[in-house]
Amino acid sequence: MERSLGPCANGTASYHAYATRNPVRAVAAKMQQFIETSLHNAFPGANIRVTDTTGGGDHFDVDISAPQFVGIGMIEQHRAVYAALGERVGYEIHALALKTRPLVP
Repeated sequence: MERSLGPCANGTASYHAYATRNPVRAVAAKMQQFIETSLHNAFPGANIRVTDTTGGGDHFDVDISAPQFVGIGMIEQHRAVYAALGERVGYEIHALALKTRPLVP
């Protein structure tokens, strides 16, 4: 299995080709997509950034500013994020670093 990024016609690395050839990267991409979709569904109108910090699909940084966080404290904000992700936190999602804040319209 090839592990290096190959050049595209324009000379840049082909990330998509790498992800499709690398099963770990493909699983990681699916988990990141799950997190993004779950949070967008739970917090409509939020600004959300999800980063896979290790490339393995189980350690993530999440930065979210949401109108639903207006008037509630940080602990409640974090609980809401954990609730949106469900049982995957602590199992498939091994580490989750959260930065939450209200998004004032």
